[in-house]
Amino acid sequence: MVVEDGYKQTDVGVIPSDWNVEKLGNVAIFFNGKAHENYISDIGDYVVVNSKFISSDGKIAKFSLKNDCKLSENDITIVMSDIPNGKALAKCFIIDKNDIYALNQRIGGLRTLCAFPKYLFYQLNRNTYFLSYDSGSGQTNLRKQEVLDCPVIIPPLPEQTAIATALSDMDTLIAQTEKLIEKKKAIKQGVMQELLRPKEGWEKKKISEAFNIFKGRGLSKNKISEYGEYPCILYGELFTTYKEEITEIFSKTNYSEAVNSVEGDILFPGSTTTTGADLAKASAIFKDGVQLGGDIIILRKYDFNLDSLFVTNFLNYYRKNEIAQLTKGITIHHLYGKDLSGIEIEFPNQSIQMSISNASRDFDLEISSLQKKLQKLIFEKHGMMQALLTGKIRLV
Repeated sequence: MVVEDGYKQTDVGVIPSDWNVEKLGNVAIFFNGKAHENYISDIGDYVVVNSKFISSDGKIAKFSLKNDCKLSENDITIVMSDIPNGKALAKCFIIDKNDIYALNQRIGGLRTLCAFPKYLFYQLNRNTYFLSYDSGSGQTNLRKQEVLDCPVIIPPLPEQTAIATALSDMDTLIAQTEKLIEKKKAIKQGVMQELLRPKEGWEKKKISEAFNIFKGRGLSKNKISEYGEYPCILYGELFTTYKEEITEIFSKTNYSEAVNSVEGDILFPGSTTTTGADLAKASAIFKDGVQLGGDIIILRKYDFNLDSLFVTNFLNYYRKNEIAQLTKGITIHHLYGKDLSGIEIEFPNQSIQMSISNASRDFDLEISSLQKKLQKLIFEKHGMMQALLTGKIRLV
């Protein structure tokens, strides 16, 4: 392999000639967290840095009345233990304030000696060296020495600072876009609740008076592929891609006995291992001929004075709790079509229904556009990290 002028080959790949590769133990000290479970309290003064806190980038937090392992600003915390193929192992979080964070057990702490902390954070977060310890078959538990032996690429300090600043700026853009998405969702929630709130003159009908209720048929999960030719929906996608309107996945097989969608069908998942509330989410599909999986409840309207998206929104905003209470089971929760038959729909004339549905679509288009922008920013950040942390692009 020919190495360009100004670069050199190292154990971690080709890097600029004036950069070095060091063991993490030469640039940072390591310390273990301590158990804080006995001090957990909603009125605690200290944020407990545990696996869930780090995995959620600080969005999900518990609080402690006591701090047995204080963290300081610019300390880097790292998840040391995870299930096979988990997404938390080696996830890092950098501390932004002194004395308010408590490092929990099974979480490691790193305090830099000679590296710019934010740069080191970007080097270490989900580093492939740490992930190589995940065998995929058993719980991974990183040991102190394994952490300290991690090879890290160390540019000159001014370049570390420039790289960290560029990546932090991208993180700021991503966070701003995430907040804007949540703001738009909250605005939609408020507007739709008011538009869908039953008003004087609205009619009432039970679901069984306007819809036929039946189930889909089993589809093979191992036939599902992005390269499949035949559109289909498995009940799991009603959770993972839930919107008021859903899109399909694809199967390699066109099942001769499949139940196919009709434009305007409303779908519910029939079972879950999470909570019964998840089964109370209605989704509408506006495409004919999509194969519907076996654990899907289908509402197919025969009253064409009802708009399917309006009904879907109404059920989700004003009947969700009522439907959730109809679910049965403890470890596996079930919803049955017959349980939905008595649920009442309240609705205005068709023109108002359509106006409300169009408002819902407008919100969804705006939110979808922001979500696409978010995914693009995340993809661009990934490319930036690949280029900046290996010196393919120089900022100094």
